[in-house]
Amino acid sequence: MGALPIINHFLELTGVDEALQRFLPQPGSRDRLSPAIGVGILLRNILVSREPLYSLREWCRRVEGCLLGLPGSGAELLNDDRLGRCLDKLFEADRAALMTAAVVQAARGFEVNLEELHNDSTTVTLSGEYGDAKGQRRNGKSTRRITHGYNKDHRPDLKQLLYLLTTTAEGAVPIWCSVEHGNTTDDKTHIGTWSVLRELVGRP
Repeated sequence: MGALPIINHFLELTGVDEALQRFLPQPGSRDRLSPAIGVGILLRNILVSREPLYSLREWCRRVEGCLLGLPGSGAELLNDDRLGRCLDKLFEADRAALMTAAVVQAARGFEVNLEELHNDSTTVTLSGEYGDAKGQRRNGKSTRRITHGYNKDHRPDLKQLLYLLTTTAEGAVPIWCSVEHGNTTDDKTHIGTWSVLRELVGRP
């Protein structure tokens, strides 16, 4: 059982499972695993033990199915392909709205002070060519371009992505993050970040 009951308690307070059910598509008649449940299992696994996809079935066998939203023998439903399709559904969903809903619920549940926020960026430096990561649209969704830019790790020879994080001034609680093209400059991110934060805190 381990830490899962405690994790489930906090996920309930933050409304994560509810947000997944709301924003991910409902399973079709031929789907044996709900996308929301599949992503929820992946999230719990990351928090507890970070098993690779191919080991998740074995991990779930060691856990009470009810703690994962699965029936008694539900672990048998898990395989690489099904979990991969769940991640595809997450990619296709309105992830920004999903994250906003979870953050708003968490801020209410834990009475997080949103009066003052801090925002900063860093680079995620990558090794390799990433020739397919050109920022093209996939399934109607935009993707990010892994490319050269101003590298904050002082490695201009390597490609990168730009990672943005906003935290509360009190307690440095992360409330928003986003990823931009590797050659995006900070000044081009402020308006978009400001608009999202206004929606999160519910004021101009």
